[in-house]
Amino acid sequence: MSWTTLQALPPPIAESGLPPPEPPQGGPNERDGHFTPETPFSTRYFVLRYKDDGTLVLADLTKIASVTDADTAEYLTAALKNGEGYGRCGSYRFFVAHTGDDQNMAIFLDSYQQFRAIRLLLLWSLLADVGCTLLVLLLAGQWMERRGVPLEDFRQPYVELQELESTPVVLFDPSSGHDSRAYREHSLLAPAWYSVTQQARSPENGVSCCAAQLEAMYFRLLLPSMARSVAQAQMEQYRLVNLSWSYETLEHPGLDFVLLAREPEGLWQMAALGRGDQVAVYLYCGQEQLRDHLDLLSSWGR
Repeated sequence: MSWTTLQALPPPIAESGLPPPEPPQGGPNERDGHFTPETPFSTRYFVLRYKDDGTLVLADLTKIASVTDADTAEYLTAALKNGEGYGRCGSYRFFVAHTGDDQNMAIFLDSYQQFRAIRLLLLWSLLADVGCTLLVLLLAGQWMERRGVPLEDFRQPYVELQELESTPVVLFDPSSGHDSRAYREHSLLAPAWYSVTQQARSPENGVSCCAAQLEAMYFRLLLPSMARSVAQAQMEQYRLVNLSWSYETLEHPGLDFVLLAREPEGLWQMAALGRGDQVAVYLYCGQEQLRDHLDLLSSWGR
């Protein structure tokens, strides 16, 4: 506590006639710990004067409303236990000084607002750290989406195009440019979210002849109530803008909903299936009718 701090304290501190403690090292305008020349005018505080044996001589509570005479024993005990120097008691920081023979003074500053500001700062720092972590995970998911995973290295369940087709087909070799891959995503509302793209050909045909194509998006949602909305949004994303689509809703055992869509030529079809927190949306190009394979299409999440 600086010399000018004691001089600036209002009565009865400055006019009590008791000698102030020796000023600490440093210039009169320098900070000394938590106390500055502006402290008496910028914060709530109270002062206890007591003897060496702990007898309270004076309690100046004129600058604070939340501390009464009944509370002084607790703070006096803290000052006696701490001894000379700085200490803390609850939301108060205090400074104890020996002011003369059998004379001691303890100044307590209310630091509730400072502690509250520190807690808020820590909270916002934690939220910022969490946000940065989620951003890293999101960027990692986007990187994985662009890169993809070969199906032979992918371990999540999905519907295989060969099982959907009634005639034998084989997936294109990756070197052909018609790659079959899986793509992972990350989302707070869909902890497990991935898509699988498969392109196949007839075993008798060359590489350039594409027999069937199946693109599927699989969701496990945090909120099952969002299932139908997610399915409809994904169908809208899959919809080829240069085609007119007709839609219908079906019921199927074990499913909450089934949405089907097809374009006039019947070559392209879509299907969305929902069961609890699970949603699967398919975009198919081929000769099969998706409505005839609902058991297969709904088997991925069982």
